[in-house]
Amino acid sequence: MNEKEIKKGLRSDIVLSELVETKIQDAYEKVRREGMEKRMTEKVVRIRHKRRKFMIAAAVATLTIGTTLGVVAANQFFTLTQNDDEVLFVFNYDDYELCGDKFSLETTYLPEGYEKRDGKYYKDTEDPNVWSGISVLVENTLCWSNEALRSENAAVKEIWNVEEVEETEINGMDAYLFTKKKSHGVYYNVTFLFNSEEGYIVTLFTTGDIPKEEIKKIAEGVKVTNTGEQVEDYEELIKSEPVQIVAYHTSETVDKERMVCSQEEMVEIGEPFTKEMEEGTVEFTIESARYVESCSEYDPQYFIDYEESVLPYLNEDGTVKPYWRQPIHLGENPDSDEEEQAEQVFLEIKIHAENLSDNEVNGTFYMKARSLEKEGEMYLLPETEYVPVADYILNEFQVYFDAKENFGGIEELKQGLFRTMQPNEELDYTILMLVDKDQMDQTYLEVPSDTEDPSTFVNLGLAQ
Repeated sequence: MNEKEIKKGLRSDIVLSELVETKIQDAYEKVRREGMEKRMTEKVVRIRHKRRKFMIAAAVATLTIGTTLGVVAANQFFTLTQNDDEVLFVFNYDDYELCGDKFSLETTYLPEGYEKRDGKYYKDTEDPNVWSGISVLVENTLCWSNEALRSENAAVKEIWNVEEVEETEINGMDAYLFTKKKSHGVYYNVTFLFNSEEGYIVTLFTTGDIPKEEIKKIAEGVKVTNTGEQVEDYEELIKSEPVQIVAYHTSETVDKERMVCSQEEMVEIGEPFTKEMEEGTVEFTIESARYVESCSEYDPQYFIDYEESVLPYLNEDGTVKPYWRQPIHLGENPDSDEEEQAEQVFLEIKIHAENLSDNEVNGTFYMKARSLEKEGEMYLLPETEYVPVADYILNEFQVYFDAKENFGGIEELKQGLFRTMQPNEELDYTILMLVDKDQMDQTYLEVPSDTEDPSTFVNLGLAQ
């Protein structure tokens, strides 16, 4: 694992609300099984094999205009059915024997320049915020086809922005190469190799900079060996829910619950509110909020990882460089064609905090700017939200906290937004975060909870 990945992992320790996780961080990886089942009728295709007998059922659906899907790939092992929007393939193993053998894998071919790091392969690039990577995994069909058993790395459930699906044969195995549409950020193409006789499946992840010819060479060089061991508790494990994978060509508009809070629940600027932390309760009051074009007047030591995570994204005058973003329409991932550049401005917020407890508390002082739309007495998530395409760190969390206690190294990355407050201590501090300029007139403050409580939302007096 390289330094950049470690930093991203450390940042993930910051506690986010369920709302933020669901609507933004998981926007690219959500499983839409419930919605799919409502509008699709499954047609099971049963196929038997000489040694290892398991099968894949292809879902057959009807388009809204009444036409039937066409089968684009079919052979003795695997059937793939698609329409203009999605490709769906589902394991069905009723009355079939799945392979529970354990397999090991060796990668014998890599393009020039790749080296192994933490079980994966990476190549350094000229841009430190963009990497080139390869990951190869093997699973027996029992584990691969079961929702509860799939390894975390191999558990592909959704493949977004698919431009092409190529069916071919590699080393005598049925192979399917999913190629995504081009993007300005790092994205992975996915390749599956199905060995029906031995009972294993190879999953190959390659970043978008690696051409298809090289992907095939990597796949051809994969060597799989049966270890002679077997999965324990076979009879119980085969009862697990079968996995479903959906590959999308385009985004689809679906009904989503957009409500986040009511007028009564919205906190006004200057109005105190409390946040429960592990050791006690802290009361916050948002005293002022304003937009600031440049951060040049703010002390660099109070930014989180200023030299590497902030400075590269700034112009010489302290303003922010434009970045690439994609819209998320009603919670769904968009087409890559919708990528666009956006400009940002700093949002400065001054806050008063007081520890209401008689003991020391330590908790997150993380807050987030949120775009909301007001309809009647309710505040809703907008139909379109935005996420960075590339690894754009300034857009991930609040970037400045002048009451932070952890400076430098791993502690700053992991605990930069944590703060210890003594019993009954009062604290006045300033934070900075980034807001897209076309969202300035509908920006509110979200204060995620450290517990199961919902987030608190504050009207900063900036929305029109």
